[in-house]
Amino acid sequence: MHLYQDQAFNISAILSANLDVLEVDDLNRAKLAKHNLSREQLEDRQMSADASLECMWKGQYGVLSTQVLTDIGNASDAAAAKLNYQYFWRLTPQLSIIPNIGATWLSDDRANYYYGTLDAEVAKGVTQYHPESVVIPHVSLGASYNINANWRSSAVVTHKILPSKVSNSPLIDQAHQTPLFFGLSRSF
Repeated sequence: MHLYQDQAFNISAILSANLDVLEVDDLNRAKLAKHNLSREQLEDRQMSADASLECMWKGQYGVLSTQVLTDIGNASDAAAAKLNYQYFWRLTPQLSIIPNIGATWLSDDRANYYYGTLDAEVAKGVTQYHPESVVIPHVSLGASYNINANWRSSAVVTHKILPSKVSNSPLIDQAHQTPLFFGLSRSF
């Protein structure tokens, strides 16, 4: 929902799904064993919902945005902030390509929930690991296709570069993440 909007600047309130999850069954048993862990000692990290406030400035050379968000779905019950720069290349009246660079800051509680060990896991013998607050840089490439005046489809592939205090987590087996997102939106 736009709270304020002019040609160059807008402020929006946003409710969104937080798709950061960890399915214990997806973890590699051999890699867990290197940390003296088993799947039975660990708990899933749940999908949640975020409420956020976003400020966006649009100029001739792209879009700069910042977003402050908090978990309202009771997964991590914690905050994050994002800073992004993106540029829109309109290839046709319907198709745009959108490169993006930015960073996400995760508060202590949010980083510890998704990348650390939980108190319930420590009670089962897992070594306590808390990365504390972290900044995760990313680059992405998106595409947007206007189906008609009201409907748009989008796709984004993002490459996240995990800092060592995240990649050193016993739950993480690589120093990079590359999620892919598809979406469909309607304008009113």
